[in-house]
Amino acid sequence: MKVKDLLQKGFWTLLARSLGAGLMLLMAILFSRWLGVKDFGLFSLGLTVMTVFGVIARWGTDQVILKKAGVYWIDRPDIAKGHIVSIIKIVSFVSACLTFVIVVFHEDIAVSVFNKPEFAHVLLWFGLMTIPFSINYTIAESYKGVGKPVISSYLQNVVTPFMAIFSGMALFHIEMAELPYIVQSFGLGVVIALICSLLLWKGVFSNIKKTNISLKNPFKEGWPMLLITSGALVMAWSDMLILGVLGSTEELGIYSAASRTAMVSTLFLMAMNSITAPKYAYLYKAGNINELKRLALNSTKILIVMALFPTFILLVYPEWVMSLYGYEFISGAPILIVLAIGQFVNVASGSVAYLLIMTGNEKCMRNIVFLSASINIFLSLAMFESIGVIGVAISTSISISISNILGLYFIKKNVYKRQIII
Repeated sequence: MKVKDLLQKGFWTLLARSLGAGLMLLMAILFSRWLGVKDFGLFSLGLTVMTVFGVIARWGTDQVILKKAGVYWIDRPDIAKGHIVSIIKIVSFVSACLTFVIVVFHEDIAVSVFNKPEFAHVLLWFGLMTIPFSINYTIAESYKGVGKPVISSYLQNVVTPFMAIFSGMALFHIEMAELPYIVQSFGLGVVIALICSLLLWKGVFSNIKKTNISLKNPFKEGWPMLLITSGALVMAWSDMLILGVLGSTEELGIYSAASRTAMVSTLFLMAMNSITAPKYAYLYKAGNINELKRLALNSTKILIVMALFPTFILLVYPEWVMSLYGYEFISGAPILIVLAIGQFVNVASGSVAYLLIMTGNEKCMRNIVFLSASINIFLSLAMFESIGVIGVAISTSISISISNILGLYFIKKNVYKRQIII
């Protein structure tokens, strides 16, 4: 796929991703100003826990959807739909089990794990969101797999923050913008996103017959993917969880604001993955390695160019950017700089994880992720004790860089030469 084709096909997806990232950033800014640094830290910790539980609930099957849909949708859409329906059933069951755990033990978890009894009520509400959040993400991922990445992006990234901001502003107007109500406003956005996903299902899949797929198949295939995503989860959220356990709510709030801001540049990577991931699976199965390599190289060039400007702003004006959250957050400027560098390396490396996963190198990616995640945890714990929150940021950026460098090495060795690790 040529650069021109990628830009044309990716424009609307990138627009949706950009809108979603902008809304999430606006939501974080508004909520931080309304709640203050302590309550914003609790909100961010709750959002992190929900995200972690959402990844576990999906059991790695979101990756299976992309792979199966990419392989079967064109020639055998009935098989693709069968896999998708089975996966939705699995996700619904696992997320319900996880929600039960949170409902029963939320007070014990808040005190024993996080040492923050004030977190219990927030944890309960985010635990209840796990079911609609996980199911919506899975259904939206199926739209991505069948070639509708724009719809997927809106459902996964736009609807929830938009509704959270809308209801949050209504609460602020009536002077009720307090932590419990703000958390519930976010929950409203999660539920509405799921409703939208279900309403769109008929238009995409209703006219396609379904080939029944045993739940064992996606459940079994999702397991190695879960190991990969669990490691990636540790990479992405261990910093927040470590600070949630060891740090104060103030440190957690400041770090969360910096982390979410640094992630802005990755929206380009996520948008590109929405377009290229199913194509990697299709091209690799067809044995068209030259076209696969061309697609990967062209997409990486686009990503580097797109990420330069936002990274420049974050590196040159970090104090101004953090001041948007409020005066209390300006001290997070050094954290923002470190995390922005790590995320630029991530984006500039291209679709490393998806290239390995979609070409049968799941075990290779799993090993890379677990090695990098282990390094991240070890360094974060050691550096937090010695230099505080900035040490966690440095550890995160180092582990991200290691993961991407190793991924690029094995892509060249195992994908471009068509050798699959068994």
